[in-house]
Amino acid sequence: MTNAEMKTVLANAGVAETEIEKVSEKFDVEKITEIVETASTPKEAFENLHAFYPELEVEKLQEQMDFVQAQFEAAVNGQNKGETVELTEKELDMVSGGGIGSWFKNNWKKIAIGAAIVVGAALICTGIGAAVGGAIGGAVTAVLGGTGALSNVN
Repeated sequence: MTNAEMKTVLANAGVAETEIEKVSEKFDVEKITEIVETASTPKEAFENLHAFYPELEVEKLQEQMDFVQAQFEAAVNGQNKGETVELTEKELDMVSGGGIGSWFKNNWKKIAIGAAIVVGAALICTGIGAAVGGAIGGAVTAVLGGTGALSNVN
């Protein structure tokens, strides 16, 4: 995700321009992406993010990542309860390879980037809790959607 895309996601979620500028001045989404992309594990990514941005706490980043994973699992499980589901060959490979857990293992970097954006925006923005929460969901979706990763979750 680029810095310009992040601004668009926040604006579309109703975040005020002044708050968007605060986030943009403090956190460089492209640098966050670079830090996460060079890490081998989520823990390493979060520790490296914390080293570069001390206000981003490793525990808060992990909590956000866990929350996103739980939301995806709930959505997938809710869609698949009690119904026969026709799977494409790609989806069948995903399920046979471990399902949603395997998907997260392959896409954790995108989730980690979204988590860093959420936590960073929440630290800076005041008085816009619901908007930031919605914007972050959009940010995670934008990060994942832009890579095609979401097309593998059904």
